[in-house]
Formats: sequence, structure tokens, C-alpha cells
Amino acid sequence: MTDEPSDLPGFDLVVYAATPAGVAAAVAAARLGVRVLLLEPDQHVGGLNTSGLNNNEQHHMFPAETFGGICREFFDALARHYPETWPARPGWFNSRHFESELLRLLEHPQVTVRYDSRLATVKMRNRHIDRLVLEDGTSVGAPAFIDASYEGDLLAAAEVPARIGREGQSEVESMAGVTWADPLIPVDPHDAEGVLPGLSDQPPPPEGEASAQVQVMNFRITLTSRPDNRIPIPPPQRYEPRDHELLARCIEAGVVTELKQVLGLYPLPNEKFECNNNQRAVVSLAMRSIATRWATAMHEQRREIFGQLRDYNLSLMHFLAEDSRVPESMQQQMHSLGLPADEYTDNDHWPYEPYIREARRMAGVYTMTQRDLRDDRRKDDAVCLGSHYIDCHWVDRYAVGGEGFRNEGRLWLKGRIFQIPYRCMLPPPQACSNLLVPVCVSATHVAFCGIRVEPTWMKLGEAAGTAAALALEAGNEMHEVDPAMLRSRLENAGQIIDLTEAMAQL
Repeated sequence: MTDEPSDLPGFDLVVYAATPAGVAAAVAAARLGVRVLLLEPDQHVGGLNTSGLNNNEQHHMFPAETFGGICREFFDALARHYPETWPARPGWFNSRHFESELLRLLEHPQVTVRYDSRLATVKMRNRHIDRLVLEDGTSVGAPAFIDASYEGDLLAAAEVPARIGREGQSEVESMAGVTWADPLIPVDPHDAEGVLPGLSDQPPPPEGEASAQVQVMNFRITLTSRPDNRIPIPPPQRYEPRDHELLARCIEAGVVTELKQVLGLYPLPNEKFECNNNQRAVVSLAMRSIATRWATAMHEQRREIFGQLRDYNLSLMHFLAEDSRVPESMQQQMHSLGLPADEYTDNDHWPYEPYIREARRMAGVYTMTQRDLRDDRRKDDAVCLGSHYIDCHWVDRYAVGGEGFRNEGRLWLKGRIFQIPYRCMLPPPQACSNLLVPVCVSATHVAFCGIRVEPTWMKLGEAAGTAAALALEAGNEMHEVDPAMLRSRLENAGQIIDLTEAMAQL
């Protein structure tokens, strides 16, 4: 029982954040008769997939073998928005269609969605979340909770232990820590004022060393070349040419000769493009260090970071379109692109949130490691399959004496099919007994880089919602859920869990 009446009574399960994982968790629990309150901190459901991340990563996964349950149901429904000719590039979509399909999925009488519901504090009692207090003063009590946020804000407020950054190679695994996959770029990284913007002023750390920094973030901007749907890209509020001096020197040195070497431009339906940080670019949309600040920032601080990152992304595109040092072919290509009039219509046609690749990672009952993704891939308490590449964008950028500069942190290794255990969603029992965490799962940095994609999170969300329903049904704690019963319920709902011998060879 709670200490005081809830301002929002009558719910069995509270899910925090309407990411695709949060929606899957809410819908899975509701289909098993659970009364669910889905709290969304902002004004739109869908997380990154309704903010410019417009593909389901199936070209880097094994979708036929691993996509099941609500994940398969949802993406099959989403595909119906596009003509039969579009499956030549399957798994790509527009943000507005993704949101409309999620809203359709949420049309369940057992689910209530509440927007603008940002967490302020958590009230605990005997290892048990008693209630959430929101920034507007509303309190919400329930027997069970799921943290589906990208940042792990609920688990942190409940004082569940978490990791941020990268473990050292000596601590865990061969791919851990600082990594130097990218070559030295022989371009002077200094001017009269010192190290150019976008570079660390610290010495490059040694390979394998632990690091508090997380991989970079940027906006995945939706652009269009279609004149009747194209709005000019607005100028940045602040434009400082020195911010782009490093890129200008790379262009002048012939290191960068094409726009695609700076911006990742992926074709979308309806003559649109998803514009992403180019993972292999020497300079692209990502800003160093702000992802680490974002991970633990409060709402107002995140609003400031949002503005800084938006301005940098606009500033970079302005530089590419207008600076005399940029080749005319690149300028013309930038001028042919604009923001789509039919996307993000209540946000100046700009994505609602930045692409948060990594923030907190829970230190839970079982920590997934590189070995779990590559070698020891079967789990007795498996709830779904993952198969994405181990994929990390660069983390930091360093001047290397007067020789040049080098990007640090990138990982890119083709994935194998692996089972994900229920235990990695469970907090330590001594920390919290009625919480599940399907997004910021318990994993090392390397393992998280193979888990951190929306289809995998949707499957984990469905597993979390189903597990919560079983716990509520039996009056048990989350740690007492029977893995065999959970697996049976998930498979009955269409989830694919078995790692067959054929899959193990892929």
C-alpha cells in the first residue's frame, strides 16, 4: 500500500517513456488484462523513431529469423503505408507514419497515455517503488513499474546502480575501452587560439583504457528534395566560422571532397532523406562530449543541450551551403535540400529529440558482455533474440601533436544472433523489487552497442510488459517471475526466442 492517495489512481503498471519499447511494454501488459499508465515526458510517442531515426536496422540484422511478436506486427503494419515498389529498400519509413501506427497500437482500453509527464522524484519503501512524483506535482502509485527511457531516468531516481561510459579492456573484454579504429588525419588541428573547436585539449589516451565518455549524439534530421514539400533550412542562431575550421581544412587538403563524406544521407519514402552523423566521417553532425552531459542532466539542462546541438547541426549545414571554401558541387547539393513541410509540424519541422545512442546502463542481476553476443549466446531465461552489429560511433576527437587529429571510439563488427536473458532487465534485488528496465539494460558498453536498436528494444519491452503482467497475476516480485512461464507467454504471442542450430551458424 502507498503512504498517501495517488493523484492518478487505478493502475497496475506504470511505464515511463513512450519509446517503442515503452509502447510495446504497455500494449503487451494491456493485452494480458493489466491497467497501464504510459507516462511520456514530452508530447509525442515513438522516441527516436518519430524523431528522424527512420529505419528499423533490418539491413544490419537477421529480421526473418529474429523479428517476432509486437515488433513484427508493428513493422508489418507500418509497411502498408508505402507502395509495393518501396520494399526494394525495406525497413525505411517516415516519422509521421511511425507515430500514427504507434498511436493505433495504443488504442487499447487498458492503456492510458499521459503526455508532458516528466519525472521529478521517486518515493521508495523497502526496496519497492512506492510512487513517482512528476514535475507538475502529480503523484502516481502502482504495484509495478517499467523504465523505458533512453537515459534510465527512473532507475537512477530509484537509486538503482548504473554505469556510464566504457569499461577498460583489462576489466572485461577485448573490444572494451578506448579504441583507435580510425586513422590519423594529417591536417593541422591548431590555430593561433589553440586547439580548434571539436577537439579535446587532452592527450590521446592509450588503447583499452576505461573512459567516462559515451558515444556521440546528433539529430537525425529529415530532409527533402521535393520542391512542393521543401522548406528552406533555417540559419543557426549563432554562426562562428571557426567552429568549422577543421572541416574547412579537411576540404582544402582533399581529405573531404563529397557531401556524403560529411553527412549520411539515406533515401526515405516520399522523396525524403534521413540525414545522420556519418560514422566514418572525419567531421559530421555529432558534437563531442555533450552526450556524456546529456546522460545525467536534468530537464532544463537537456533543453539547453538540445538548443546547442540543434544550432551546431544548423551551423554545419549553413557552412556546407554557403562557405566559399566548400566546392560548388557540395553547395548545390545542400541548396537542393530542405526541411519537409509535412514532418514535425508542431516543432518547426525539426525532430523532437536528438539521437541518444547511449546513456546510463543498469548494473543489474546479469550483465551482458561481448562474450554473450559472440560466443556464449544461449541463455536459459531468454526472452528474445538480438542480432545487430556491435556498432559505436566515435566518442572523442584528439589533436595528435602537430601531425594531425584522430577520432576515437568507433566500433563496427557484424552481428551474430544471440539470446537476451530476462535477468539483464532486473535491478539487483537489494536495490529494487518492482522495476524492469528494457532499454538501459544491464550490459557492458560493447554488448550495449549490439543491443541498442529499436526492434531489439521493442522485443525487450514486450518481454518486460509480459513479465510485469505475470508478476501482478501471481502477486510476486519481478525477480520471482518463472522464466519458463514467461517464455511460454511470449512464444504464444508470436515472439521468437529459440536460437536454432541454423541460426547459430549465421
